Amino acid sequence: MTNHDLGKLVQSKVVFGVSDPWDFYTEHGDQEYSAIVKAVSSELLLVELTVSLQYKGVVFKHLVATARHEDKSLADMTTSHAVPVNLVPAILQEKTADANTDDLFHAAASWRSWHLIGGLRLKSEKQP
Repeated sequence: MTNHDLGKLVQSKVVFGVSDPWDFYTEHGDQEYSAIVKAVSSELLLVELTVSLQYKGVVFKHLVATARHEDKSLADMTTSHAVPVNLVPAILQEKTADANTDDLFHAAASWRSWHLIGGLRLKSEKQP
């Protein structure tokens, strides 16, 4: 899959783990989180978590993923190969039912606090 094919990932099920920050890992343990790719923008993926998470008092359901290293692409992920990623929460200040993906990408770009580091891969059809 090339970078131009990232759009094919929309509606794909993905899983990710978080390795840093250490206190997120300590608080939540060694586990994978399930999500669905909701949208693509350039080299960014907007994912919606199956279950909301909380960290440092912030509850979030959406994250924007970017490849962590220049020589990696989100297009490289498979069911058996995770891509190292930065994960930034996409939190709207005003809760609105009609929020669109552009609003969420903008919210992540405006975020000026912590972010998560981990690995993102496609979810195997065999996984629950």
